[in-house]
This record gives sequence, structure tokens and C-alpha cells, in this order.
Amino acid sequence: MIPVMVYTQNGKSADSLFMVKSYLQQIQQTAENKQLTTENCINRLNVLIQQGSWYQEVLSRNTGPALQNNSQEQNNLIQQYRFIIQSAILYKTDLRNNSNQPGSNSNEEVRYLKQHIPPLIHKINQYAGYLKQKRVSFISLLRSDFPDALIFSS
Repeated sequence: MIPVMVYTQNGKSADSLFMVKSYLQQIQQTAENKQLTTENCINRLNVLIQQGSWYQEVLSRNTGPALQNNSQEQNNLIQQYRFIIQSAILYKTDLRNNSNQPGSNSNEEVRYLKQHIPPLIHKINQYAGYLKQKRVSFISLLRSDFPDALIFSS
């Protein structure tokens, strides 16, 4: 038996996309959490917003394999992500200015986040699922071509 270690970028890309999904969920949960004090909400948003550029890079780098270099779709995805981050920034600014009152912009930003984060997460799930399936198909192909090999994947 021949041991073979298989490294597939698709598996790592899918895992990275799930990290972006989790990040977006944290933004949404923070914006929707009525039990947080204004100060705690601002502090959480500060941390999340500071991480935004890094997660944008992760999203950009790891959607390429799923989109098979469809740059227009990838640009649209990144643009949707940026709008969400901008909305989180505006929400934080509104909270800081104590304008969290009925009819204020902060309520509109929370509505925007509630409305736009779930569809983006849905797309990310689709791309990650596609990448995971490609990885499984690749490993299955290896197993059929090398039935005596002991295949490990990471």
C-alpha cells in the first residue's frame, strides 16, 4: 500500500468561505442584539469592522476557484460585502452619535444588514458547497485511479 497525502485547495477555500460566513453572522447578530448596551455594541462593531479588510481578502481569494475566474460575479460578490461593511460602519457611527431613536438612520442600517447579509451568506454557502463537492470528486477520482493507495486529505 502506498500512502498518498492529498492537499486540495478546494477544501481550504471552502473552510475559508465558512469563516467569512461566520464573520457576517457576527455582524448581523451584533446589530440585532437588543440586549447589548450601546457601548458594547459599538465596541463589538469596532472589532468586527477592523477585521473587515482581512475577511474581504479571504472572500476574494477563495471565491476564485468556485467562480472559475468569473470576474464579474466575483466583483458583484465583493461589492455586496463592501456595502454590508459600510452599513456596519454607518450603524456604529449612528450609535456613537446617540441617534438610535425611532426613525433614525441606525434603524435603517440594521434593516439593511438584516436584509442583505442572509442572501450573501446563501451565496457563500453555495460556493463553499461547490468547492467541497469538487474536493470529494477529486479524492474519489484518485481512489479509483490508485485503488491500492492509502489516501489522506487535508
